[in-house]
Amino acid sequence: MKHALRTSLLAVALLAAAGTTMALTARAEPDDDEVVQLSSLPEAVRTTIREHARGGDIEKIERTTEDGQAVYEVEVEGRQGDFEFLVAQDGRFMGAGREDADDEAQGDSDEEQADGDDQEHTAVIQLDAAPKAVRDAFARHAHGAAPTRVEEITVEEVKKYELEFAANGGTASMTFADTGDLLEREMPVHADALPAAVRHEIQKDFPGATIKAAEAVELHYFEMEVEVNGKTIEVVALATGDIEDHVGPGGGRDDEDQAEDDDDENEDHARHRNHEEDDDDN
Repeated sequence: MKHALRTSLLAVALLAAAGTTMALTARAEPDDDEVVQLSSLPEAVRTTIREHARGGDIEKIERTTEDGQAVYEVEVEGRQGDFEFLVAQDGRFMGAGREDADDEAQGDSDEEQADGDDQEHTAVIQLDAAPKAVRDAFARHAHGAAPTRVEEITVEEVKKYELEFAANGGTASMTFADTGDLLEREMPVHADALPAAVRHEIQKDFPGATIKAAEAVELHYFEMEVEVNGKTIEVVALATGDIEDHVGPGGGRDDEDQAEDDDDENEDHARHRNHEEDDDDN
């Protein structure tokens, strides 16, 4: 049985700002929640959203009003589960997202009850409140850097810890299992330090764009071959015990996993078509 730890540079998260600007129509007191685009928000709000999305796909941003102040509720599809959080108009992080009790229908309540175990809950904690194994691992990997923020993240009763720190003129982060095993590392990268092929493709897909920020993202996981009933399957798992993927005999994936990948591919194609249509309109 092969049991290998692989550290992959999975993605370089690019935050590119195109030359075209988008205007947000302001209303003094919106009656309902309003879906807005990330590019239309104040810079402080965009920065906080990008930091706390932790490389996940931002599915929706809703603007609402609390005590006369604008609040943005952000829904993110992460690699290890979906989660929500709130951001104030001035860019202040307000914690995990919540639904307004007055707007919550019974159907939503039933759905939340069924999906509640899958939700990600985040709490800002003091460094001393993190497990000793996490503190020791951070000290080894951070090379003397001090954490500026510590978050305890709970998904299905499994805890992990994300520690932010200053690096390369920006904010870096490392995420650990409660055992101290490194799960993920995100490091800021200067635009001119990106591979030439990446910069070329950005200009090809987004002519005239300026790369405002970039991150190198490393995900640590275990890849194993497991024998079950005389058949060998490949399994990918994180140090938290989360099974991320598995491939059955003959290389076939589970129907459910394959369906999710097909949906993701269809969404990517749709986004690409929309991008081409926008270029034609311009």
